[in-house]
Amino acid sequence: MDQITAPAGRAGFIVPTGIATDDSTKAFFGHISQSRRLVSLLDLENRDAIFPAVHRSYKFCLLTLGAAERAEFVFFATQTAHLADTRRRFTLTPDEFRLINPNTLTCPRVSQRARCGPDQEALSCRTDTLPRG
Repeated sequence: MDQITAPAGRAGFIVPTGIATDDSTKAFFGHISQSRRLVSLLDLENRDAIFPAVHRSYKFCLLTLGAAERAEFVFFATQTAHLADTRRRFTLTPDEFRLINPNTLTCPRVSQRARCGPDQEALSCRTDTLPRG
């Protein structure tokens, strides 16, 4: 995966969100998050038929790889306008990933920046009982 982009380049992919959250992809995701190659992961749910030809239960993400000190995230977006909503965006460093999920290095799914606390402290993130939409 390191060969996909030049040191200053970026590459974007549309893939299932499970690439960041599933046990079967934890080694891959851990590698890109810990090597500072993860630029962003923007999670979309198709409940509002962003893509009419795709089943409404399908979850996918816009994954951007390149060089980044902090990765930017949005989860549970059901409309493209949600991607620009600053209340839904948060960032994590490789060190914060290790604090949140030290064993798997998978990504926490958080619906609002406020859920991570006003200063975005990684250990204060709550991923239980999150509102959707």
